[in-house]
Amino acid sequence: AISVFVTGAAIGLYALLGRALADQGKFDASRDAFARAATLRPDDPDTLAEAAEARAKADPQHRFDPQAVAMLEHALQRDPKHQRSRWFLGIAKRQSGDAAGAAAIWEPMLAEVDADTAAALRPQLDAARKDAGLPPLPAATPAAGALIVAVKLDPGFASRVRLRGDAQVFVIAREAGTPMPVAVEKHAVSELPLTATLDDGDSPMPTRKLS
Repeated sequence: AISVFVTGAAIGLYALLGRALADQGKFDASRDAFARAATLRPDDPDTLAEAAEARAKADPQHRFDPQAVAMLEHALQRDPKHQRSRWFLGIAKRQSGDAAGAAAIWEPMLAEVDADTAAALRPQLDAARKDAGLPPLPAATPAAGALIVAVKLDPGFASRVRLRGDAQVFVIAREAGTPMPVAVEKHAVSELPLTATLDDGDSPMPTRKLS
């Protein structure tokens, strides 16, 4: 038990050191710290993904080298739904010119991430498919029970109130007669006008879903 505790503490310290060094721009030292953490926990997807990212940051061209790719592939073997590893591995395949491979790696994420993340991922995925000579994916269809809401800033209000571009806009759905929302999305004012799609993935409480 003591040995396991010490090893776990060491992994945490190396990971903390790696993050601190990266924040200071010391990417070579950060890579080495994460490498030690990955050596101590070779089957942990989170550790492997961070170690692979650290190697890419330390590379002059920010490329995922073969060792980083091997880490990401092993992370996905341990946890096929590890989104960070899947995203990085797709980037690595794009860097190596394997656009079709990147698209194949990224596509399963669409069913696993929230609506906002999926919306950000689709252009990257379609760009990879285009480079691979493949057609774009069919347009996403809203989930059953979803609400599609067009949101824009009232011109009269905009003329009276000066809002910063990073001010937040909340799109909220509530059940009649109850104060707690059943779905919430947050956007920046700079995104307006926008179309928000509220569904069960936007519920702040798992026991109360929009559907």
